[in-house]
Amino acid sequence: MGQAMRLASERGFRPGLAECHFRYAELLCRKGDQNAAGGQLDKAMALFHKMEMPWWLRQGEMLRERMGIV
Repeated sequence: MGQAMRLASERGFRPGLAECHFRYAELLCRKGDQNAAGGQLDKAMALFHKMEMPWWLRQGEMLRERMGIV
């Protein structure tokens, strides 16, 4: 996951980077690491907001709800 985020960042592929942060947050949430998951989700949400990606913003909000972060 880290390598995918690094490559997306290096190549300026912000949509891919945002999705990597989101997917990493999902994985961390499943493992029960809510703090780390919240940090990754925050990064993803910031990128989704900057790129005006409403569908992904909704997905992020739903993940926040599942994590108990509202």
